[in-house]
Amino acid sequence: MIDLPKVDINQTIGLVGGSFDPPHEGHMHIAKWALSTLPLDKLWWVVSQRNPLKNHSFADFQKRFDDTKKLVNQSNMLVTDVERQLNVNFSVDLIKRLKIEYPTVNFIWIMGADGLKHFHKWKDWEVIFEMLPIAIFARPGYNEFSTTVAALKYKDSFLPSDNAIQLPYRKAPAWAFFNIPMKNISSTEIRNSEH
Repeated sequence: MIDLPKVDINQTIGLVGGSFDPPHEGHMHIAKWALSTLPLDKLWWVVSQRNPLKNHSFADFQKRFDDTKKLVNQSNMLVTDVERQLNVNFSVDLIKRLKIEYPTVNFIWIMGADGLKHFHKWKDWEVIFEMLPIAIFARPGYNEFSTTVAALKYKDSFLPSDNAIQLPYRKAPAWAFFNIPMKNISSTEIRNSEH
């Protein structure tokens, strides 16, 4: 049985997707900035079943889900297994299903600039850009976001920083970059230090 999160009509919800293997303060840093910078009612952490672009073996889904729940302790954030419940493996398929399940909700994709670097390798990445606004947050070592394949293709849909607050209300394609203070931490570094 599918038990999807309950939402109010016309809410604006940010989606932060990832394998969170492991979840860390860098993820939380972006999530907090998204909530403080954008007019979001809630932010959902979508723990992915798998990441086809990463070739390391993931920790067990339940462990990653539980570890993410331990990290996230704010009432305006929700850790969800919605990808698993809807039995989808790709962000584009998740977004399509969420738009069907929640027709009155305004979703916005939240990601770090490191994710934008490889965004053009995601399944149907252009469809994602066309389906919902995207907020990109600064990450250490990824300052050249404007030269990525996705940024160049959608340069005419870019909102400058003085208009970025309007991002959730813009019709897709629309995206913005938020130059926030950065936390220099990554899941890869954490995994490597554990071995």
